Amino acid sequence: MFLPSIFLPQLRFVFISVISVPPVQIRFVQFVGTLGPLNTDFMITLAQIPAPPSGAIETWLLSFAAIASIAVLTKKLFLPKPPGGSDFVTRTEFHHEMMQVRDKIDAGFMTTRDAIDQAKNHLTVSTERQTKSIHRRLNELETLVARVDERTKSEPVNHGPAAPGA
Repeated sequence: MFLPSIFLPQLRFVFISVISVPPVQIRFVQFVGTLGPLNTDFMITLAQIPAPPSGAIETWLLSFAAIASIAVLTKKLFLPKPPGGSDFVTRTEFHHEMMQVRDKIDAGFMTTRDAIDQAKNHLTVSTERQTKSIHRRLNELETLVARVDERTKSEPVNHGPAAPGA
């Protein structure tokens, strides 16, 4: 039975692969393209291909995995390694670098300690200078208050009755 291509829509051809591993079944869908108007001869030929027996895909996958792992192992064991690719640091280089870092840290610590000592000395000197100045001013104020007190000190004034001749 042949149907004219006018009546048939264009079909999309899709491959569906199914891999089943005992608890999980995975389905891969891959879009291939359009077949155009339906070609019945092609469809009949495609329908005559037998389905693979159960477990055939797993057998091919296991075989491929074994061959790939053997190839990777052979490549890793027998191919020559590139020369001089040593990017690692030796123990002596590591200790040398660590001693340099320790020296830099110690130098920074000593510099900071010296700066703190200088700041402390500066604060001590300036505080002593300000204390002397305040003490001197307080002494001057005390003498001035004593003078004012002496000036204002007079003999007791009697505010009693006024004298008759005044």
